[in-house]
Amino acid sequence: MSKMGNLVSDTDPNAVTVLRRHGPAQKTVKSNAALNAAQRSGAAIETNKKYAAGGNKQHNTDKNALRLDQETEELHHDRVSLSLGKVMQQARQAKEWTQKDLATRVNEKPQVVTEYENGKAVPNQQILAKMERALGVKLRGKEMGKPLAPPAKKNDSPSIRMRSLVFAAALLTAVCGFSNDDVFARRAEHKADISTLQFVHIVWRHGDRTPAILMPTDKQNNESSWNGGLGELTLKGMVQQYRLGQWLRARYDGFLSKHYSPFEIYVRSSDYNRTLVSAQANLAGLFEPSPEEQWLPSLKWRPIPVHTIPKPDDKELYDSVDCPNSVQESNRVYASDEVLAIEKKHEALLRFLGEKSGFDEVPLKLQRLWNVYDPIFVETCHNDTHTVPSWLNETVRAELFDLYDLSCTFMFHSDLQKRLRGGPLLKAIMTRMHEKVHGLLDSREKLFAYSAHDTSVSALLAAFGVIPAVFPHYATAAIVELHKVEGQNIVRVFFKNGTDLPDVFEVPVVGCETPCTLEKAMLARKHVMPHNWKAECGLYKWYEMQIKTYLATIAIFAFTTLLFGTILLVNFVYRYGKHHLPSGAADPSAGQDDRRALLGESEEDEATP
Repeated sequence: MSKMGNLVSDTDPNAVTVLRRHGPAQKTVKSNAALNAAQRSGAAIETNKKYAAGGNKQHNTDKNALRLDQETEELHHDRVSLSLGKVMQQARQAKEWTQKDLATRVNEKPQVVTEYENGKAVPNQQILAKMERALGVKLRGKEMGKPLAPPAKKNDSPSIRMRSLVFAAALLTAVCGFSNDDVFARRAEHKADISTLQFVHIVWRHGDRTPAILMPTDKQNNESSWNGGLGELTLKGMVQQYRLGQWLRARYDGFLSKHYSPFEIYVRSSDYNRTLVSAQANLAGLFEPSPEEQWLPSLKWRPIPVHTIPKPDDKELYDSVDCPNSVQESNRVYASDEVLAIEKKHEALLRFLGEKSGFDEVPLKLQRLWNVYDPIFVETCHNDTHTVPSWLNETVRAELFDLYDLSCTFMFHSDLQKRLRGGPLLKAIMTRMHEKVHGLLDSREKLFAYSAHDTSVSALLAAFGVIPAVFPHYATAAIVELHKVEGQNIVRVFFKNGTDLPDVFEVPVVGCETPCTLEKAMLARKHVMPHNWKAECGLYKWYEMQIKTYLATIAIFAFTTLLFGTILLVNFVYRYGKHHLPSGAADPSAGQDDRRALLGESEEDEATP
């Protein structure tokens, strides 16, 4: 409102409003005569008694409120700078987030984000720290606006640092990597190079879901509080997958046809509701039906087939598929001195989480940290409808999330874990690309997609030699592209580790120089591709062998038995003949041997000139 007053009047439109710089001065009437005169003139009179007026010597109605705010410590609060709000807004818009999206990720109300971006908020270091982690940029200090560096993990294994690329793809940096490896994850163009592109494989994680497990002590967030039950895709998750499909359309537009063709794309999902529905939502964003494809005028969606196989048979996508040797190896890794040292360092936190969550294990083991992480992470994502337990403050939550990401680096730590868990999927992709190159696939086939889990994405990356520092979040994806460059078949691997983010990073095929040809990639990663997965898992019994293997085993056994029997028979005949010579027969060499023994001679001595 300006100093000239409000030009919009609620009174009679014909009335004249006199605009003035100041209103008429108020007067205090102290005598009955003055009071009567004021009443006769029609002046507005207030006769309410002012209780305790002037009793407070510090109270001065003439004192300017701004000056009072400046002079009084209790009323003075610094506000965040407008430059900070601008940095926040730019970082948020770069991620294509609304203020509500950012508020959800930092577990605050949207009003808090609005106040920070408008420069009206009182700075809170905990809130600023959360926003820094969510946005990936610094919001404090002289380096405000610069990318936020990942926290150094003192307990990272030298073996991980030397053998695997550890990186945080959520950072908004052009190049990221680990110096000890001399390999880098480079931020790539959002649009694929379709001029050389031949074939694409993509493995995405499902969208936002309800918790897969509940904490025994968290009674307010029970199963009935989650629509659809546990482990199910939410509406938010459907939107995330739809947007991922749109991102894929933008990346591969011109390579893929505008509309769905069964000759170009094949989609396989793990046998879970959340991954099957994620695939449908993703495909809705990837392929918008033409008017001819619309089977209802008001519905811009057409069903696209998604294939699956039973969980017990799904060694490519189901991380809990039966594999005894993998379980044994995982237990060995999580019982190693390296993991025990991490558990000792964080013993107080693990004990606190074990006691508060209600699980039987106190302190909680690093291998089972997911049991607490999953419900808390999901409740944080759904803070508009659910409340995290009262014992969980921001410090504990941040430490829990960081420790969980660290614990996941041991999930595919050894080559045996990579071979038995990520190897089957890597082998399937490599085999299919090999078939594409040699003309064994339909020439029209362009995209093979897997709708799966965080463990599926991470296992595939680990099989390529890459260990993400941040475990894959909702609607993230690993992409393997086959290009034809100057007559060579080149393999390129990408990692999109950000929900609703456009950024994608190119990661190396460890052990293969760039540009990495298909043949060299297969050779470099041969040691993590199983030859006979069931046998290597320890699943085969003698009566479960395939007929060819069974017959070959019988043949080898029969041949070995026959050979051994022949040797025994020959030996028996020889000994029998030696001991049953005719009585008149004599060994012609016996006397000669006796003479040598008596003289202490040998055949070598006799032969010496």
